[in-house]
Amino acid sequence: MKTACIFSLLIASVSSFTNNIARCESSTLLKAASDDSLIYSTAVPFLERPKVLDGKYAGDAGFDPLSFAKTETDLLVYREAEIKHARLAMLAAAGWPISELYDAKLASFANMPSLLDGNGRVPSLLNGGMEKVPVIYWLVCLIAASAIDVYGLRKTNGADYIPGNLGMDPFGVSKSPRAIEFFRTAEIKNGRLAMIAITLYALLEFSQSTAIVNTFPYLFQPLSQTVSNLQVASGMSS
Repeated sequence: MKTACIFSLLIASVSSFTNNIARCESSTLLKAASDDSLIYSTAVPFLERPKVLDGKYAGDAGFDPLSFAKTETDLLVYREAEIKHARLAMLAAAGWPISELYDAKLASFANMPSLLDGNGRVPSLLNGGMEKVPVIYWLVCLIAASAIDVYGLRKTNGADYIPGNLGMDPFGVSKSPRAIEFFRTAEIKNGRLAMIAITLYALLEFSQSTAIVNTFPYLFQPLSQTVSNLQVASGMSS
């Protein structure tokens, strides 16, 4: 009798356990089915990825928390603007510190006044000094930018046009689809980083009233000079 009772209890336990497993599997399958159309952003894993951000453009991590790109046309316009700003930012991120390092020397060599202010900062909206820049410089920039933009607008009429693709590859680096994807991704990622960098340049120079090359000297001076400065600082501390 005891054996029969124990056996009955075991059967009831196993039956209950298998029913729970079946319920869990059923709920899991239902959840998976309901989540089939829900794809999360790579950049922000807890947010749903916008449908237009399907990965066809390099550097697409599904990041659009404010839903700017609602259609394919919106996405093309914003990507075109992003790649243009990214390229300008990369030029500026390099040109800004180079100007602070060499403007005074080149101006002295050419017997011209330096555009740097008393703290060695380049002209900017926050630093001031924009009036020092010759008008001819702005005209050259305007003409060059307009020419490039007109050329780019002609390219956009093509059926297979990709934002930012002007067909320029003077070094022939895009020899395979894999290489093309690699360099497009590298360009947009470095461009995004450059946009952050020049924003920090402007804010730091404005808040600290000193040139960026003086704020982070180890990034902009020869390695030998950095090592020498560290040795001097070490000797003084000891």
